[in-house]
Amino acid sequence: HRLPGYARLHLGRWGAWLATGANLLGLHGALVAYLLAGGAFLRILLDPVLPLSSSLAVLAYLVPGALLLLWGVRALPLLELDILALFLLVLLILPLSARDHAVFARIPLSGEGMSVVVPYGVLLFSLWGLSLLPETTELVGRSRKRSLQVLAVGLGTAVLASVAFAVLVVSITGEQTTEDALTGLRRVLGDGVVVLTLIFGLLTTFSSYLALGLTLMRTYRMDLRLSKGVAWVLSI
Repeated sequence: HRLPGYARLHLGRWGAWLATGANLLGLHGALVAYLLAGGAFLRILLDPVLPLSSSLAVLAYLVPGALLLLWGVRALPLLELDILALFLLVLLILPLSARDHAVFARIPLSGEGMSVVVPYGVLLFSLWGLSLLPETTELVGRSRKRSLQVLAVGLGTAVLASVAFAVLVVSITGEQTTEDALTGLRRVLGDGVVVLTLIFGLLTTFSSYLALGLTLMRTYRMDLRLSKGVAWVLSI
């Protein structure tokens, strides 16, 4: 089972329908977001040697992801570990490269238009992992204690890393901070180290796209009983 299947077991028919609708809508929305962000990173990264339109960049990002979803991604947990290591490397390199640019006074703690509600959706999206709970349980076994430990460490690491990265970026770019953070860094720091952050952004969105895509495919196959081909088409 995936989330809709567990909802059916514990909440009954109406709970299953509600969970299915919310889960499918959320997963499809997240996949679209990762496609757009990943395509933007790919376009910026290739722009010096191979200029692409936004549509072509998204297509170039989508095709390998769709093929990997069709074939299955058994090495996804190892890929996630590699990306985490790269992220930590970026967090170490950025302060060294931007030591002449980072000013913590640029971080707005109050002022006109400031609201704790505005970033709520972004934070919820970045930290929400409910649909991946069945995957976590499968990876660590059925042990409730181990699952809780992995979830606590994973959530804590994600929160600390997100806060550290946000503080670092805003202290460097200030009012020039962009929605994807990386293009704003490029304007301030130039191409140099930003290429590393763009590669990191590309790999991060790609791995997230694969993880959620696999979850969506398995939801269609395990809980909605669709064939592999139909589930794949609906998931890309």
